[in-house]
Amino acid sequence: MSLPRAARSLEWLAVLAVFVLAGVLRLGYAGVNAFASDEARLSVLALRMAREGVVAPLGIASSASLPNLPASVYAFVPPYLVSTDPLFATQYMSVISWLAVVLLWAVVRRAWGAWTAWASALLFATMPFNVFFSRSIWAQNWLAPLTVLWLASMYWGVAGSRWRRWGVFAATATAGIAFQIHLAGVALGLAHVVALLRYMRQPKWLLPLVAGGLLALLPLLPFAWHGLCCATGVLEEYAAVLRRERDEPARWSDLVLRHGAQLALNRNWDYLASGDEALATDAQDLAAAGVVVLYGLGAIVWFRVVALLGRKQRALAELLLFAAIAPLVVFSIDRPNAPPRLHYLLSALPTLAVLGGASVAAMRWRGARALVVGLLLLVGGVWTLQINASLRLLDQQLVVNGLSMPLKATRDLAYQLPEGREVVVFTQSDDLQTRGEPATWAVLLWEKPHRIVDGWTTLLLPHTPALLLTDVEGMPAWEEAQFAGLTADEVTLQSMKNAPPTSYVLYAGDSSVPSVYLPIAPPIRFSSGLELVAWQQRVISGRLRVSTVYRVLDTAQTLDTPRQFTHLRTIRTLDGAPEHAADIPLAYGTWRSGDLLIGIADFLTFERGLSYWVDIGHYELATGQRFVREDGEGDSVRLGAFVIAP
Repeated sequence: MSLPRAARSLEWLAVLAVFVLAGVLRLGYAGVNAFASDEARLSVLALRMAREGVVAPLGIASSASLPNLPASVYAFVPPYLVSTDPLFATQYMSVISWLAVVLLWAVVRRAWGAWTAWASALLFATMPFNVFFSRSIWAQNWLAPLTVLWLASMYWGVAGSRWRRWGVFAATATAGIAFQIHLAGVALGLAHVVALLRYMRQPKWLLPLVAGGLLALLPLLPFAWHGLCCATGVLEEYAAVLRRERDEPARWSDLVLRHGAQLALNRNWDYLASGDEALATDAQDLAAAGVVVLYGLGAIVWFRVVALLGRKQRALAELLLFAAIAPLVVFSIDRPNAPPRLHYLLSALPTLAVLGGASVAAMRWRGARALVVGLLLLVGGVWTLQINASLRLLDQQLVVNGLSMPLKATRDLAYQLPEGREVVVFTQSDDLQTRGEPATWAVLLWEKPHRIVDGWTTLLLPHTPALLLTDVEGMPAWEEAQFAGLTADEVTLQSMKNAPPTSYVLYAGDSSVPSVYLPIAPPIRFSSGLELVAWQQRVISGRLRVSTVYRVLDTAQTLDTPRQFTHLRTIRTLDGAPEHAADIPLAYGTWRSGDLLIGIADFLTFERGLSYWVDIGHYELATGQRFVREDGEGDSVRLGAFVIAP
């Protein structure tokens, strides 16, 4: 029997309010989300695929010490096809999470009615962990939405009136792709297998199961080809992990239960975001107590009332339980390389929301139901206030032990930089695959000409006008720029309170060697394409620094990251092994003909009053082969002697 018109209008107003709230929590405070190592490196791979057509055969490294499968990258290609702005990609993830709220409401309403659907959607929309894991470019953020999609598809296959095979097809494809987006999605695969054994044992389901499985295999093809043709070590790495899992005795751990309880109660969520500034309040304890009551009332419906309903209504309850129990089973084993983490259990969030939502169905008296609805609103309200307080704090300052530098902060810095010049960034590394700092700048500067240089070892001075930038105080490259007199007009930016400053200077592109360096006459050319033109030594901050100035003559060399060996010698070691040695990369791949390249080798151990010499040369990292001098005088240059003053 359909609801009266007034009741239907009230329901739609209540549902619309929940949907709006879900959207505000996920899309509000745009850019107040983590954008550090994982997010940036994943974005680089997705951008290369979306903008350059480079198909990723692997994802980034996972917490299980294995690379994620490439579907983790493919999942974020759509937003980067539209815009290179990482804020758009984070909003895309938030919209996916919002759609999961809508879809969960739809499937619960069909199975259990309006009240339970509304209450489930309210809890799912406001759960702080669910909101937190929907506001950034993390592969694990897909786990809860994919679980909802699997629930809806599988319920369609079990309880639909027509096109049921399409539901099974979609559920199979979803379960098969989930672990490829994040390895913890294997739990959804286990839930799917259990559901198939429960409902799909007849031969008529074979075709949609095979078709769904084949569709799920498509994202694996680049990984398989890469492993078979180009990088067999990747497959061996996966096989070794599987062998260890098989051979090592199982060790059961209660850590997954503790994580599950934390997830269910949404305790200490604000510490993940706000760190030492977490706003612990009595209201949070009240919300935790309230949600326990809601879960308890929901359990009554789950195990008693639902058992009296028809097969279609029971099916959703069973599917939800499969999705909740599977991660507890999979991650109850303590693995040395992958101890259970809280975000591995995100596929249980839909079950928790529906469990609490079912509490309204436990009340037959109108007054009692009103009390339960009031409790639901109280819990959701406290969570909403808690989330808003944390986001407001993070919008204003960087916190200790909490969220990393928010996307908003670094994005604002990048968009404040003067236009019209190439940007040369001196940061912690130039490795976009393993380090987050260079990957962050690569994404933010994607549409601008830029180069990213390891500022610990290299100062790169382009021969054309450029903007030189560093995001680390005391960066050796910036110290070298200051020593060379290039930072007189330095501009320092600070994006928010407590954030480290970012400095930049406009460089005119002068190709002459700064006068503070000692010229080498005549310059010495190496077969690496570099010409040594000057050098200098000095003590700075307790370190002996040897700076070598090169002019780039040739960028056509086929090299694997040439490095400079810097051998520090005294009279005792002039003809033998060096006293000390420092090998530094020379930023190959960022060179342009005519640029100046200043290598920076620091030594922590030295003695004052001694005479020192330095031997300089280049070698290829992969083979160890040295590059020779073009004047035929060997493969190194001896600089010195110099004396470190007492």
